[in-house]
Amino acid sequence: MGHLRLILFFVIFLSISISCSIFPLDETIDNDENTSEILPLEVTQPPEIQSSERILLSDEDLDKALQIVSAQEAVLNNIYQDLLPSVVHVEIKRKVQVSGYGGSSESQDYYLPGDGSGFLWSEDGYVVTNHHVVADADIVSVIFYDGLSLKAEVVGIDPDSDLAVLKVQLDPGRYTPVSLGDSDIVRVGEMAAAIGTPFGQEFTLTSGIISAVGRTIQGDSQYSIPEAIQTDASINPGNSGGPLLNRLGQVIGINSQIITTSNSSAGIGFAIPVNIAKKVIPDLIIYGKHEYAWLGVEGFAVGTVIAEALGLDRDTKGAFISRVVDGGPADLAGLLGSSGEIEIEGTKIPIGGDIIVAIDEEEISGVDDVVSYLIRRGAPGETHLFTVIRDGEPIDVSVILGTRPSQ
Repeated sequence: MGHLRLILFFVIFLSISISCSIFPLDETIDNDENTSEILPLEVTQPPEIQSSERILLSDEDLDKALQIVSAQEAVLNNIYQDLLPSVVHVEIKRKVQVSGYGGSSESQDYYLPGDGSGFLWSEDGYVVTNHHVVADADIVSVIFYDGLSLKAEVVGIDPDSDLAVLKVQLDPGRYTPVSLGDSDIVRVGEMAAAIGTPFGQEFTLTSGIISAVGRTIQGDSQYSIPEAIQTDASINPGNSGGPLLNRLGQVIGINSQIITTSNSSAGIGFAIPVNIAKKVIPDLIIYGKHEYAWLGVEGFAVGTVIAEALGLDRDTKGAFISRVVDGGPADLAGLLGSSGEIEIEGTKIPIGGDIIVAIDEEEISGVDDVVSYLIRRGAPGETHLFTVIRDGEPIDVSVILGTRPSQ
């Protein structure tokens, strides 16, 4: 009991000491009865740390959850096993001349190595990869999953779509060509998988989802590639040219680019849609090149500000023609580019040009739609019907498409 009283006395003494210490040092405490009441010191309690808690499931529900996870793992494993005989590691060497190498004053040949990925397009040894993987390469080799390494010939290139075709001599039936999907029906949220050689790590599988569709990316030239597929499946240097796959193991795209600040995956990768490859690759195999339809205009998508500036309904969509190339197909057909500009809230807006709102009665909502239509359905020399808005009224103009210039 004596110890309890001593402790109680110490606590009371400590409380008084703490209470007094909250006043500034230059204030005097009056012990008179009229002195204001001294408030006890408020001590903030630290927030309670919540530890992670187990999610309680019945044995039946846990078994169902494990079955779902197991099913996804099985799908990915099956994709990998089925595609291994179809995916290749592409190694390249570019010859450069180096002076002063090894103490010599004479120029010597030196080979810079590089690599990427690819996949078997057909049983007769045609392999698809990116143009930027093999551009200017002096030596190209293709390595299969079982270690077979073969010298490859570059038989066709298309910088505009960033695609290239290689040819190797294969024993019939040794490897399996890929199965092609339909990039037009790819939807956001669907499973996506990539197989390739990131950072030299051969035949690596990564997975994720389709993050977006209808993106526009830059080709390996001045021209853009429409309808690109965006994925968060990890794509790194070395994945270029490899397949992007759906849950059935079908190729829906050819991995090509990433957005990053660190030269590695940041979860934003892009693949060339396989439906463009379906049109380009056969020409590369037969002719070594692909010719694109060409309209000969420059422009941009019409949005609310442009529509209102032109006196149109604010919901008007289309491709505004800002410039027509002299002597090009659009010029010869009578399509009009911008004739001037106005300034609205400090922004200069071109006016006077035609607005393409449909091609062959298919609705157009922007320049990317025009590019996509010409790639998918156009060919040099063909005549197509363009519906444009001119002076506020729709008119139809027939255009004979030309051949896209290389520069």
